[in-house]
Amino acid sequence: MYYFEIIGIISVVVSLLFVAYQIQQSNKIAKVTTEYEIRNNHSSSNEIAMSDQAFANLLFKSTDPSYKPEGGELAQLIAFTLRSVNFWAAAGTAYENGLLTDDTYEFVLDDIRNFINSMPGLHSVVNTILAVYPSLKKPNIIGVVHNLMNEYKNGKSKADSTIMNEYSNRKSKDGGTA
Repeated sequence: MYYFEIIGIISVVVSLLFVAYQIQQSNKIAKVTTEYEIRNNHSSSNEIAMSDQAFANLLFKSTDPSYKPEGGELAQLIAFTLRSVNFWAAAGTAYENGLLTDDTYEFVLDDIRNFINSMPGLHSVVNTILAVYPSLKKPNIIGVVHNLMNEYKNGKSKADSTIMNEYSNRKSKDGGTA
């Protein structure tokens, strides 16, 4: 009888170790899938500009700070900006939940900075979207967009300080070093 109890205990321990291993593997799969989806979404956005000359020209127009989009161009740029904001928000949520690596999160922060710095003609669109969707004011990666827009408006170093502060804050919360 004593041997059956030992065998039972060993079986339970082995089963628990196997379950722990399966959970670890599931977490790795979730992280890889999230990384893939985030990068794929970003690539899809780039492919639009590469395959549609008119849209590429529209994005180029937005590099001019005096550009004021109207009509169909405005509608396209609103949709493009909403897609970018959704991408950033999804990446921020994934990072906050441990499903995104620091490298990919830094890439997203760089994407935000590049978007705002390189396309000042879209600032009115970004500001409108931030005003129309109050849920975007929640403290997350979109808060970085708010801060960047304020810094850009106030002429501070093209918003680089906000990106570095955001990354440093995330690293210190996680117990890492920036």
